[in-house]
Amino acid sequence: MSQYGAYGAARKGLSWKQILAFYYRGTQLKTMPAGTKIKVWISSDNDSTLRVLPASGLTVRDTAGHRYAVPTGTAYRSWRISRRGTGYRLSYRTGSGSYVTKSTGLSTGTWSFSTRSKIVKVVLPNGSVRSYRGSVALIKRGSGGRTINDVLLEDYVKGVVPAEMPTSWAADAVRAQAVAARSYAVRLRDFGGYSGFDICDTTACQVYGGLTRETRNGISMENRVIRATPRSSKRATTPW
Repeated sequence: MSQYGAYGAARKGLSWKQILAFYYRGTQLKTMPAGTKIKVWISSDNDSTLRVLPASGLTVRDTAGHRYAVPTGTAYRSWRISRRGTGYRLSYRTGSGSYVTKSTGLSTGTWSFSTRSKIVKVVLPNGSVRSYRGSVALIKRGSGGRTINDVLLEDYVKGVVPAEMPTSWAADAVRAQAVAARSYAVRLRDFGGYSGFDICDTTACQVYGGLTRETRNGISMENRVIRATPRSSKRATTPW
């Protein structure tokens, strides 16, 4: 879909449904379950560790269902999940900059951070901090790892649309962009075949900046979970 074309159409009074019907002929809109999730590879966190800031209710979980409540206090400047052998280790950064390992009792299955607020603040290798909704995990990749954000599809779209289109534009253009972004993500999730994640966060897939990138108009956009699907087995133009 052309963003400028959608903007022009919306300025002329076309609805988001009419805009989509023009660009994606031979398709229909479909409502998806509200709890639909997607796993996003956070490619800028590229040092094979996952570091987060302390937060209320910060917890580490493994895929076996075990959990470890992270201690609180001024002694803990940040928390880090890193690889150790076939599993992981949890450590915290002290005021002097050194790391101290904590025993968790968790299994060797994938470890993830989550918080009571469902917002995790990830510390990137360059020292900047980026907030993500949902949970954030370090999945195994050889002897290292990749940072993956497991997030509700609707929250994911909120972090994509402002990166793909100015959300100050006409509301129906923004709504159409949300549907296109949602559809592309679901298509890659179902057919992309990536290992450990569904979609990346760069222009190689579509740009995603997490909660940090969200805007007021982006959050108030068309918020139904919908995607375009072919009406028949006949080949059709789709938003993926």
